[in-house]
Amino acid sequence: MKILFLTRYEYMEIIGITTLPAFLKQNGHECEMVGLSLSKDYLQGVRAFNPDTIRYSVTTGRDFFCLSLNRELKDRFSLTADFGGPHVTFSRK
Repeated sequence: MKILFLTRYEYMEIIGITTLPAFLKQNGHECEMVGLSLSKDYLQGVRAFNPDTIRYSVTTGRDFFCLSLNRELKDRFSLTADFGGPHVTFSRK
């Protein structure tokens, strides 16, 4: 399975996005990461990798941004998405 991790680099390291791809690669999956603030055209990165699924690590305050981005990507590409991280783990929304 081809798994793309989308992240928005900030002042803190996101543990899940830095460790989970290593585990997935050891188990036969192909993983890439696209940093939204580092990429001038993140859509080109998504198109080039052509993932089966996209994974997000969501912190509180970034939840609406991730949902909006995911809607845009699902309109353009045929893929699934999974959300993880602190906001998803601890929020009841």
